[in-house]
Order: sequence, then C-alpha cells, then structure tokens
Amino acid sequence: MVFFSALFIIGILGSLKIKRSVDMVDQFKESSEIKQTTRLIEKYFGGANPLNILVDGDLQNPWVLKEMLRAQKFIEAKHLVKNPISVGNLIAEMNDIMVDEKIVPDDKAKIGNLWFLIEGQDILTSISNTEKK
Repeated sequence: MVFFSALFIIGILGSLKIKRSVDMVDQFKESSEIKQTTRLIEKYFGGANPLNILVDGDLQNPWVLKEMLRAQKFIEAKHLVKNPISVGNLIAEMNDIMVDEKIVPDDKAKIGNLWFLIEGQDILTSISNTEKK
C-alpha cells in the first residue's frame, strides 16, 4: 500500500512538470532553419500564429467599422497581438489618403466610395469575406 501511495504521489508531482505546448517550432533546435525563419517572421512580420476574430455584420456600416477599429485599438493597447488589422482600419487609412482624416466616415455612401477603391485588393480579400448577400 505504501509503495502504491508513493508511486501515486510521484506521478502527481511528475505530472505538474509536464509542459503543455502546441507550438511545433519549439520541438526544433535553436540552430535549425525552421526555427531561425520563424524568429525572423516574429521579429519583422508580427508572428506566425494568426488570431482571427469573426465579425458578422455589414462591412459598410459605420457603426460596425468603428467597433472593429475600437477593438483593434484595444488589442494594440494591451499588446496582445502584433500588427492587428481590420476592415475598419483599411477604411480609416483610405479616408486618410483621400481627405487627410484617419477616421471611419459616418456616412455609409462615403464608406461605399472608399470600399470601391479597395475592393478586390489582396489585403481586403485576405481579411474579409467580400461576398454581398
């Protein structure tokens, strides 16, 4: 009984030392090509593990775009994710280029005009479903 109790306690203590990780890159040596490439991607491109947040709504609605931009700024301020991007950010940047004001316009027609300028661009199609239902 003492032997099995000791074995059980050793098992519990040993299980606490198990490291849980799903990052396959950690399995490679530091000098390996894949590990070095991953470090470069993290340093210069913000990382290799994307975080996607699904927003179900009208992507030309000013309120939806402003909320997306607000969430993006919150994430940036908390340093939770490197280089976040959203459709709200794209519209604000395009508005900055057109009228020197980096905001999401309140008028849906103005957003439609800005949307027309970025529609079909790789960046937009990579972060949104542009199918209009």
